[in-house]
Amino acid sequence: MTMKHTIKKYFALLLCLTLIFTISSQNVSFAKSQDTDNEVRILVNNDKKIQLKFEQEGIKGILKFDKETQEITLNTNEKSKKTGVNNTDYKVLVETLTEDKIEATFIDLETGDEYDVNTDEFKASVLWLLPVGVIIGETLLAHLVAIGLAFTLGGIIYTYAPEVAEKFKKQKYNHYPALIQNKKVYIGNQGLTEQQAVDRIKKSQNVWSISSGHAALLPLTATGKRPYHDDPHGKYPDYLPHWHTFDHDSKKPATNQSHSFYSY
Repeated sequence: MTMKHTIKKYFALLLCLTLIFTISSQNVSFAKSQDTDNEVRILVNNDKKIQLKFEQEGIKGILKFDKETQEITLNTNEKSKKTGVNNTDYKVLVETLTEDKIEATFIDLETGDEYDVNTDEFKASVLWLLPVGVIIGETLLAHLVAIGLAFTLGGIIYTYAPEVAEKFKKQKYNHYPALIQNKKVYIGNQGLTEQQAVDRIKKSQNVWSISSGHAALLPLTATGKRPYHDDPHGKYPDYLPHWHTFDHDSKKPATNQSHSFYSY
């Protein structure tokens, strides 16, 4: 039988640095100290994965974001509840990961215990149920957003376009959801059929496609009229070349604000 704990409205980094928690079973004082490392470190950032590390009062956490599978995992040196070994692994399921909100579930792979993190609400009484490693994990998730590498909305992980564009070009889908965040383009990890992509264009939403031709097809199909091409509105590859619906080729404000992106 697994246990499920709901942890609502806390900011882990703030807790890590300003609150003191005494966890008797782990003998950990969770407070800012002069002889501990309170900075998030980027251990790896290549075309396959991102690894971030945070350490607080002897508890170390390493968050791994696999760019190929889009899976997120967390490894800490917390003491195992079953074996007593200083190693705990979590699977991290993220529903929302933005600058304003974090909503995720940390699953202890050994015990099956689940810890829900939701920064929309707050109950101080349940913080005592939260493992130190999960607090560290939330800190690392927040940093993933802060450095502009990835965020999540509606369960879809959006990654900075240059990090995944070449990989997605080799997948079976031709189209993917896209978002503009902080003047950068991010690509979602959920492939779209052509009809799903066209529907997003009709709703003034953004799409990334594997080529200019595939990208141009979407506004053409959505309106039945020749699309309008536009160059990046900023430095490439932060921003990408794209196609608009036909009404952008006029002096009047366009009613459709979608972008059909592609990468060179």
